[in-house]
Amino acid sequence: MILAISLALLAGMMWSVGNVIDKTVVSKYVKKPLEIMPLIGIIIFVSGFLVTLFNRNILDSIVVLRLGGLGFGIYISFVFFYFALKHEEVSRVIPFLGLAPAIMVIMEWLFFGTRLIVLQYWGIVSVVIGAIFLTWRKSGQRVHPKGIIFALFSTLFWSSSFVFITRTYNQYGFWKPRGWTWLFLGIFCLLTYFFVRSSLLDSLRKSGYKLLLAAMAGETIHTIADALIFYAGSLWVASLTSAVASDQYILIFLFSLLVTWKKPQWFKEKITPKIIVQKSISILLIIAGIFLISV
Repeated sequence: MILAISLALLAGMMWSVGNVIDKTVVSKYVKKPLEIMPLIGIIIFVSGFLVTLFNRNILDSIVVLRLGGLGFGIYISFVFFYFALKHEEVSRVIPFLGLAPAIMVIMEWLFFGTRLIVLQYWGIVSVVIGAIFLTWRKSGQRVHPKGIIFALFSTLFWSSSFVFITRTYNQYGFWKPRGWTWLFLGIFCLLTYFFVRSSLLDSLRKSGYKLLLAAMAGETIHTIADALIFYAGSLWVASLTSAVASDQYILIFLFSLLVTWKKPQWFKEKITPKIIVQKSISILLIIAGIFLISV
């Protein structure tokens, strides 16, 4: 259990580092958020190809097509995610994505008849209140910035895709479905190149190797974190290990403060005592809700 918790905490830290890199890329190195998609697509495609290549389990064509559709759903969630990062503070976007577990259990209940216990209802309430509180600004005046709207759509597509992917994992195991899904996801990301070719090449010329290395480094970190959380889940209760990885919401907040103070040329967030308190309360509510949902 100690090893599983340690790996989950490490995965959360790596996700937060990867998200800081992603925010830096979309803020500093590219004009259009979609420019990052072909670059991360290289890592995603290679990882999906290798997993598929070295896993001998055979999936029928219907399952493969279903995984292709789910891969496209995740691709759409990625598109909305990077638009959210472009328009909103990363310390608001990432905790807001904590809505995903709440959306997933609701979808499990709606589509598959999964029964919820009282603690999970309270967890959903806690996560939703935390996410809503995160969107309040200017002395309590609620706004609907583009970034939060993009983050909401990203969460919806991600959650709905993973509800059905998890069902496939339960039936066929983890690696083969994961490999095919990421293979399709990588292809969709690479195809984005034809829509952003001119602006991406211009950004690459201006930034040199920095854009390419930063984008690929961020996605590599995300990929390693995914593997760590999966291995941690195999050692302990999977839902609880994922909840432990919620340390990423605290860490992304701390990292964003550190970047704002020490490296404002990467990206800069507004910092006041009221905002720090607001984000702290929101993050704690979201994390508490995720643990209640995971019981």
